[in-house]
Formats: sequence, C-alpha cells, structure tokens
Amino acid sequence: MTKKNKYKSDILAVLHETAAGLHRIGLIPEKTMREFDASCLVENEIEIIRGSGNIYRDCGDKKYNVKQSKAIIAAEIIAVLDKKKLPATKAEVVYGISQADITRIRNTKLDRLSIAKLTSILKKLSSRDEIRSDYSGVDLGKPVIGKHYKAAMKGIKIVLKPDTKRPGKGSK
Repeated sequence: MTKKNKYKSDILAVLHETAAGLHRIGLIPEKTMREFDASCLVENEIEIIRGSGNIYRDCGDKKYNVKQSKAIIAAEIIAVLDKKKLPATKAEVVYGISQADITRIRNTKLDRLSIAKLTSILKKLSSRDEIRSDYSGVDLGKPVIGKHYKAAMKGIKIVLKPDTKRPGKGSK
C-alpha cells in the first residue's frame, strides 16, 4: 500500500517530488530530505485506535481466531527450541519432527500446518503434560479450534494428554 503525500501547494509538490528523486539516487542526504518533508508536506493528524489484542481480527481476516491460535502455539514451540538451543536438524533426529516443519514455524509460514500438527510438535518438544501460557488480552472469539483445545479469554491453555485417541479416528 502506497502512502499518498499531501502538499501545502502545487509548487511545493513539484519541488518535493524532485528532491525525492534526487534522494533516491543518493544526491540528497537523509537529513536534507527530512527538511524537505517538513517544509513541503502537510502534517497528518494521527488517530490512535485501540486494538483487540488479535492483529488478524483488527486487519479483518476471516480466520482470525485460527491464525491467532497458530501464532501462539508457534511462539511456544520457538521458545522451547530456543531454550533447548535446538536446531531444526537436531529436532528431527531427537524428536522426529520434520526439519521442514521447524523451518516453517521459525519463518512463521503456518498456512500448511494445522493447530493439531502444531500442538503435536509442542507435545513432542515439551516434557510437560500441560502447557499454559499467559497471553493477557488475547481474545480468540468463537472457538473453532476443536474439542481438544480450550481457548480462554485471558490466554490460551493447551491440555496435552499422552496417548489420547481423537474421536473419529478409529474410536467409537
């Protein structure tokens, strides 16, 4: 998204655009360009908007609660990996976690990873049966992450039970 500048006058607009072009090719230093900005541009009033605590919701994403949940779990995974000083290659050997998945998590490319997959990875990395994180102000909205996960308004609580069968996967 390109920011459209507002100028004090038409002549100052031409002057500023010329200076900006010279700045882009390195003929005008940054300090001088800031002086042109102050002289030629109309100052914008800044509107302060309080966020909901979920950046995806604030940006209008329809899957805001799923993406927020994935981001929180991925942050937990990264924290565990950092605490254990565990590179992706070693995580694959020691815990049986795909190196590609670890790389996706570290690069925040979470589209191809489900919440169940992320939780499974976190369970493999963690020796605890219950993982709690305090994310004050996190509002996950309507729970769409499944029966196995509980989302709370003031944080997320993930209960991991060893050897639990998922409904619909061979259990009756």
